[in-house]
Amino acid sequence: DTVVIDLEPGEQAVLDAMKTKTRYNIRLSARKGVCVDILGSEAIGRWYRLYRETARRDRIAIHSESYYRSFIELAERSERTGADRPVARILLARYEGRDLAGIIVALNGDTATYLYGASSDEYRNLMPAYAAQWGGITFAREHGCSVYDLFGIAPGPDPSHPLYGLYRVKTGFGGRIVHRPGSWDYPYRPVLYSTVRLAEWGRDWYYKRVRKGIGRSSPG
Repeated sequence: DTVVIDLEPGEQAVLDAMKTKTRYNIRLSARKGVCVDILGSEAIGRWYRLYRETARRDRIAIHSESYYRSFIELAERSERTGADRPVARILLARYEGRDLAGIIVALNGDTATYLYGASSDEYRNLMPAYAAQWGGITFAREHGCSVYDLFGIAPGPDPSHPLYGLYRVKTGFGGRIVHRPGSWDYPYRPVLYSTVRLAEWGRDWYYKRVRKGIGRSSPG
């Protein structure tokens, strides 16, 4: 379940299709002097510091810094070989020299996909996350993408769903809600498949219960 924004009509049309509050937040961040830098793997440490802060605040489990660094560096290596895609960039929203929010966006074919987002607890009233997201949208258009995929929401406006917050924020950017069937397994080897499923269940339990429990008990 995701929100997909059509970039073909142009920037003003994309803005006009947003909810009033989202459009206001984007313009507010610009008026207040929030700037967005488009960077590569050299900025992964700066972005990851924000991501760790986000993980502590929202009690989510994340990978090590090397995981995200490898992703960006592999995409950069592909670019250096002359391939047009994939392209991956880090967009950091700054205010008075401080990194306040950052996203990672990947471009492939005509589609840009917002993959990861992070933000600081500082200056949240300046709406830096909205500035970063708008930076991702304009970056995608400049690189010839016609679609911007916001990548992951609750299936409907249900406040009890764990992804409802993402639903509320991302639908504010306009676009259309897309429901896809997701990934399905067809087990060719039932015994081996049962073992793999058990391992997946254990991993899921560890990240959702143990890692989150550690995050809740950690200072800050």
